Amino acid sequence: MSAERIVAVRASLIRTLDPERPQVECLVARGDRVEAIGSKEEIDSVLGGPAEWLDLRPAVIVPGFTDSHVHLIEWAMGLSRPDLAGAASMAEALERIGLAAGGAPADAWLEFKGWNPVWRQQAGLADLDAASKGRAVGLIAHDLHSGWLNSEAMRRLEIVPERADPPGGLVQRDPDGSPDGVLVERALDWWYQGRPRASEADR
Repeated sequence: MSAERIVAVRASLIRTLDPERPQVECLVARGDRVEAIGSKEEIDSVLGGPAEWLDLRPAVIVPGFTDSHVHLIEWAMGLSRPDLAGAASMAEALERIGLAAGGAPADAWLEFKGWNPVWRQQAGLADLDAASKGRAVGLIAHDLHSGWLNSEAMRRLEIVPERADPPGGLVQRDPDGSPDGVLVERALDWWYQGRPRASEADR
């Protein structure tokens, strides 16, 4: 078996994410693992002799950033949804919702992507209901981990005060226990499983 390759790397700055030593200038990699970090002198001492050096100065090295999950189905379905991401505020988002709802059939189920949960502080359920004009409306957050349903959508999905939160999920509620329409994490399954099925063309 061949020996693992050992490479010493030098950069202008290497960020380590170690609070006790947040940055260094050199590291040693053995195979696919970082074996040591430190100054040039410290790494020379660790190596104990001639070594393969890779000088990347003036580059900066940071740890790899990995998002290990993807909401493939919801992302794909979102390609055909109206996008609220460009709205500057919840008021502007409500205007867009109102325009779409006004041109939709009375029994329509409308979904919008790009909702910013911070906007929830700028408007209440009554505001969303008014903009929806009686249509069932759902707003899915940009990270796909939460969403906001209007009263008509909650009625169709039977999301009522007596219904307990699902395991791993949260239904935000008003002080009297009434759902305010915001679903978090696994509570979104009620929405996804209860909404009208997409047509063959949409799928």
